[in-house]
Amino acid sequence: MKIIPAILESEIEKVAQKLDLVRLDGSADTVQIDIIDGQLSPQLTVTPYDLKNLDWTGIKADFHLMTEDPLDYVWELAAQGEQLPVRAVFGQVERMSDQKAFLQAVKDQGWLAGLALDLETPLESIDDASWKILDQLLLLAVPMGRQGQKFDERIWEKLHELEHLSAQYGVDVPVVVDGGVNPTVIPKLREHGVEAVAVGSYLWRGSFGERWNETASETLCD
Repeated sequence: MKIIPAILESEIEKVAQKLDLVRLDGSADTVQIDIIDGQLSPQLTVTPYDLKNLDWTGIKADFHLMTEDPLDYVWELAAQGEQLPVRAVFGQVERMSDQKAFLQAVKDQGWLAGLALDLETPLESIDDASWKILDQLLLLAVPMGRQGQKFDERIWEKLHELEHLSAQYGVDVPVVVDGGVNPTVIPKLREHGVEAVAVGSYLWRGSFGERWNETASETLCD
């Protein structure tokens, strides 16, 4: 199972520090950048434009768009050109004007196109036509927009339902679970066919977090 460090920050300096820690650790080649516009969720994060001058050496980026209309941010990502190493883009369906148009716009950029569902958003919210062109699906195991929340057991029912819908549509869409993930739930997620997890607060409090504290101390002493 692939573990993807998730970065949800409002300060560009903290994003840069976390990228440095990922690079130093060497166990991950992809990070997930959470983009929140303060509309779909009250928090406000960095924007794609803010990220273009960071050091992305050796790291790819998946973008999770928790925004009013994620399609607008596809164009913002595209405007940064090769300055951002985009691998995949996930858009929350809750305020998405046109799922198929969003997915196609992402694909037109040569990126993997995915939809993201909040914890209480049913899988039936995905349009019939979208199932056939989905590259990935991101399922939140916590309410969107805030790190440090507890893994919600209701995700198991959604993953079970996904098995039936996948068979119904004749697709096998790779699944990423995001939110509250820790080592105790990873074996069961793997049993449910989950291919990757996005891990935020638990990871930064662990081995990455120890290095974060060391880096912060060195920075303060310089």
